[in-house]
Amino acid sequence: MAVRKECGTCRHFRRSPVRSLGWCTNPKLKTVRERQVVNRTELACNRQLFDFWEPRSPVLGLSRDAKIGPFPVTNLIGVAAMAAVSLVLLTLLTTVTFATILARPQSPAPSATPAAAQAGPTPAPSPTPAVTRVKIGNTDGLGAYLRPEPNLEARGVVAWPDGSVLEIVGPDRQFDGKVWRNVKDSRGNVGWILREYLLPAE
Repeated sequence: MAVRKECGTCRHFRRSPVRSLGWCTNPKLKTVRERQVVNRTELACNRQLFDFWEPRSPVLGLSRDAKIGPFPVTNLIGVAAMAAVSLVLLTLLTTVTFATILARPQSPAPSATPAAAQAGPTPAPSPTPAVTRVKIGNTDGLGAYLRPEPNLEARGVVAWPDGSVLEIVGPDRQFDGKVWRNVKDSRGNVGWILREYLLPAE
């Protein structure tokens, strides 16, 4: 489509605040400091047989003010720009969506192995002490206190001499680097005594 030669359709034309006027920036005619004010609807560089007009868009050969059918080229350029931005956003959204899906932990595939076999061996409960009756010893005749907590700072409930027989009622417990045994005395008191002061009762 032929484009009318006028300053407004030339690639060297720069708009000014005045709607109908602008500047000619063609370096062959004026330097940057000597821009010529021209009327956009005229061709200021026309010299009868020669002019310096060049189409504003080298690709389309159309100016921003030319029309294709009923639509100005400016509108079409805006539509094309919006379409390009939409395509970029769609691509970005698709990429983020796939990245999110891939980042999710995948559910394990169902297995034909029975659930009982998958669970593996059931952990064995804490072993019950083989010895159920012990006696106090290794105290050099001093005996040992039955304490309410497995802690040397806990006040003793009652002191028992060497040879006193006790019953183990629970698992051992470790505290502050020492092993304590949970025992019950002949009076029914339940508490803790250091394992090093207990021997198997015959």
